[in-house]
Amino acid sequence: MLKKGLLVKNLLSEIWKTRTRYLSIFAISALGVAFFAGIRATSPDMKDAGDALFNASNLSDITVMSTAGLTPDVHAHVHIYLTYQTVPCKRTRIQASFVNHT
Repeated sequence: MLKKGLLVKNLLSEIWKTRTRYLSIFAISALGVAFFAGIRATSPDMKDAGDALFNASNLSDITVMSTAGLTPDVHAHVHIYLTYQTVPCKRTRIQASFVNHT
């Protein structure tokens, strides 16, 4: 069994021989940590900016859809929980294909 001093000396020797590998692993780890910290720091600001944009554009906050149809009671219940006006509307989906006859 190797002595403790010899083991440490051997370990430091191996690290010194392959120092570029250890430096690149350290650099990649540092970049990952910096990227993660940047995303965590900017996330609340991005949410606030998006919320301000949606409020300024008067976009809808919630969409209620049903396959069987909705009654006026649904609009009354949604209006109770939200402070904004509910607007019922109907949508139609159209699938079109265009053929070029040249």
